[in-house]
Amino acid sequence: MRTFNVDHIEHLNPCDRYPRSRLEELMGGPNGELSATQIAALDISESDRCWVLARLLPTNRDAVLLICDILDRAAGYVATRDPKWGGRISEYVAVARRFAFGRATYLEMRQAYRALDLARDLDLALARALDLALARALDLDLDLALDLALARALDLDLDLDLDLDPVIEARWLFDRVVAYIDGTIESNIEKE
Repeated sequence: MRTFNVDHIEHLNPCDRYPRSRLEELMGGPNGELSATQIAALDISESDRCWVLARLLPTNRDAVLLICDILDRAAGYVATRDPKWGGRISEYVAVARRFAFGRATYLEMRQAYRALDLARDLDLALARALDLALARALDLDLDLALDLALARALDLDLDLDLDLDPVIEARWLFDRVVAYIDGTIESNIEKE
């Protein structure tokens, strides 16, 4: 399990709410180290935890696959309201996963995105936000893509009008990010 020290987190350039003194306080002193699991459990806002964890992902592929995981979870919820739309999101994610592993071309990815765009239910803000995040991730604007995807994942219930438990959704999200950081995630290409 990887750990991160104050210098590492400070190097990520957090906002003004987190000067070095605050980081040291959160991390148990100037020589403190925390695992991704411990960072996910810090007593700070969910959005701030998402921000730091997103920037600790080891590779761009991990970032793209995490967004695919978020979109897959959303597709499952969307399918409860509209199975056809949920299926289209899942088809798009399958192409994105292949793309992340070098098994689909950029053209195939863009075609899948356009097909999803044409089929979109325009009032479904979650799917729009997440597929935009994935498109940006594939264009390697990963910080913005992850911020958008993680924020939308935390507000899943607002978009879908389902009776979801926000604590369970946040826990799933943080567990997923930590698994990518720690390298304990399964190879997502096998989900196809």
